[in-house]
Amino acid sequence: MARLPLFVLGLVAGPLALPCAAHGCGSVVTTLVPMAFLVQEVGGDRTQTTALVPSGASPHAFEPRPSDAARAEASCLFVSAGDGSDAWAARLGDALAPGRHLALASSLGLPTHAWLDPLAVRDALAPRLALALTTRDPSGADAYAERLAAFQGRLTVLDQTVRTELAGSKRQFVALHDAWGAFAERYGLEAIGVLRHADGGEVGPRTLGRLVAKAREAHVPAILVEPQLPGRLAERIAEEFGARTEQVDPLGDPADSARASYEALLRFNASAFRRAMGDGREMSGGTTGDTR
Repeated sequence: MARLPLFVLGLVAGPLALPCAAHGCGSVVTTLVPMAFLVQEVGGDRTQTTALVPSGASPHAFEPRPSDAARAEASCLFVSAGDGSDAWAARLGDALAPGRHLALASSLGLPTHAWLDPLAVRDALAPRLALALTTRDPSGADAYAERLAAFQGRLTVLDQTVRTELAGSKRQFVALHDAWGAFAERYGLEAIGVLRHADGGEVGPRTLGRLVAKAREAHVPAILVEPQLPGRLAERIAEEFGARTEQVDPLGDPADSARASYEALLRFNASAFRRAMGDGREMSGGTTGDTR
């Protein structure tokens, strides 16, 4: 395994949650690992970031403990996705002083799983985080602005990397979980169907039957599955139209170098989508979406 960045080791170890420190914001607690990735990219060594939902766990099934509420209370800033994927975070946020809870996506009017769109991160999510960190730590304004600009430059490159990865693939996919709308819209992909709703509940038999027929007609080679959800249903449905399963991950894992940063996670998912959609050399077009 490749050596992990220092901030990733901090995510794994779970640093002590302290109020806003004399130098820097101090402890930032997030609900999800991808929020922690983004905070640390902008905050650098002025933040110590930890996520409440463990890697590999489903945010929909997560129930915060009293110790989690205490960590949020002791933090300088509590960041949730705020898009329905961590609805339980509102209870923790309501107990905090004004300005201490940032529900990131809802504060910007963005859809569920917006963090899977690197240009939404570049143009909206990361700047909003920089503003929140600056508000809590005004002396770090220049540092946050510098890190934000550098991250935004890398996100532009990341977007082009994803487009290049997907350029030779078909555009249709089948996924276990309804988590990929923002990613699909950015890159001109089409979901033939999903096996589970956004809240984790399975779709009905008729819907599954239509999905199998469409997937067979489109020659989809694989169903996208996630480490946070059981994959037995996907394996059974894949067998019905002669496919396999391919792992993607909307959340990331600091202990796995292939998914241990935001950029690594997006590259991991782009490669998985390409394999799951199959070869599209018969297509003449590339990907869609505004890169400006």
